[in-house]
Amino acid sequence: MVSLPTISRHLMALNIKRVKQNGGNICYLLPEMRMKLSINDSIASFVQTIECNQHSIVIKTLPSMASLIAKILTNCPHKYVLVAIGSHDTVFVIPKNTKQLTLCMQEIESIVGK
Repeated sequence: MVSLPTISRHLMALNIKRVKQNGGNICYLLPEMRMKLSINDSIASFVQTIECNQHSIVIKTLPSMASLIAKILTNCPHKYVLVAIGSHDTVFVIPKNTKQLTLCMQEIESIVGK
């Protein structure tokens, strides 16, 4: 059995901070120097495959990540994506112009980091 003071000492040694949130919940924050992944690296880890046909693009994600990816695609400035719709593990992307599907695919890959 590990005592609470021992855990607290280990957290302090690792420079992990205990923070109380607005609702009273407590969370622990890692130091910034340990957060070396960029946002794109993190997003790329959620994406499993990106495939297209002549009219649309389908992105397969880890479970529960499709809505996040769709929201990111919708909110990012882009030239070729008309809309991105996320479900549980699939994002359906419709390009603005199907003749520019390859450019749309490249744009999505650059946004999600694949």
